[in-house]
Amino acid sequence: MIVAFSSRGLADLACGSGFRRITAVDAFGDRDHPPSVENISTRRRLGLPFSDEAILTACEGRAGGGILVYGGGLENRPQLVEALGHGRLLAGNSARVLQQARDPGSLSSLCLEESIPFPETLYPGEEEGAAKVLFSPGDGPCWLRKRVLSGGGAGVFEYRGERLESGEILQRYLPGRPVSVSFIAFEDRVLILGFTEQLTGISFLGGNAFKWCGNITPVPCCHEIAVRFYAKAESYAEIISDKLGLRGFNGIDMILGPDGSVYVIEVNPRYSGSMELFRSKSDLFSLHLAACRGERLGKNRFEPFKEGTFRAKGVVYAAKRCNAPDTLPWIESGRRDVPWTGDVFQPGDPVCTVFSSAPEEVECLDRLAKEADRVYAELVVPCEGGK
Repeated sequence: MIVAFSSRGLADLACGSGFRRITAVDAFGDRDHPPSVENISTRRRLGLPFSDEAILTACEGRAGGGILVYGGGLENRPQLVEALGHGRLLAGNSARVLQQARDPGSLSSLCLEESIPFPETLYPGEEEGAAKVLFSPGDGPCWLRKRVLSGGGAGVFEYRGERLESGEILQRYLPGRPVSVSFIAFEDRVLILGFTEQLTGISFLGGNAFKWCGNITPVPCCHEIAVRFYAKAESYAEIISDKLGLRGFNGIDMILGPDGSVYVIEVNPRYSGSMELFRSKSDLFSLHLAACRGERLGKNRFEPFKEGTFRAKGVVYAAKRCNAPDTLPWIESGRRDVPWTGDVFQPGDPVCTVFSSAPEEVECLDRLAKEADRVYAELVVPCEGGK
């Protein structure tokens, strides 16, 4: 059983690993799920949001005694993960590990103890520490206001001096590239899958501010800085994984500064959407399961395809209220997370995912923008009418 806000990527991996009896519970119920997968969308099947209650209802009576794998959307719900794990074999981080990994205070303390750079962080009642300087001329905001239990850039805003609410923090703004490292955590060490730059607030994908819009790999920077970043990121992943007891698919978001400095921002203790950019001969799903069984890395290796090109994925967000056209050709054209014909989108809703590749970063992003333009051109915008 797979449970995630969007389960298509994990379902693809599970099918590729040879599993045939798969139930995938998510919010969207995308059209391009593998045909052998029983996909239960809380919205389509139950008419409910992706809430704890809806997820438990969708999972009731299914995959008893089977394997449970979770993805994005559950890392902030340790109690739900614990409940779903009853009567199933949990292949992922435990509820206890999730609580530690997603708590900024715990992560900050860990990084301080291990001499890993982490941004200065303030909590409700400590706002005076940020009030003196809110903006730096030429550099923008000095502090970011964040909701702790959020993801994908949601709940991240420039801080303007207001009081924090419960469940919010302030973090010092760090100039640089938002980057990430993806890995599988084994008992003895981690298996690095790859590194990406996160595409945030990309206007041609319908994004703004800090909204996550996709990823590009490899990290587009000069060779010297890239090599230093890869070494630091791998070292930090090893240390954090060991201290937290991470297992299986994991990712860590970081900031790569212009001077080559690397700051850890947060841990994503589950499968991440960026992982499908790392094309491989290896069976990643089986490696994930092996790691969650407590196996050691041993001779397991990640064998990426040697292409020498940039690869990018982008989530296309609706710019206005619109409808999906006939989307069967979308699947044939290589788009993923494909909606059903006639689906209705409100501004900001994810429509589908597009991909691109090219020898150079600029060309890769240009091709991604053109793919997004094609999607926008095909969406059906309802007539206002009546006047």
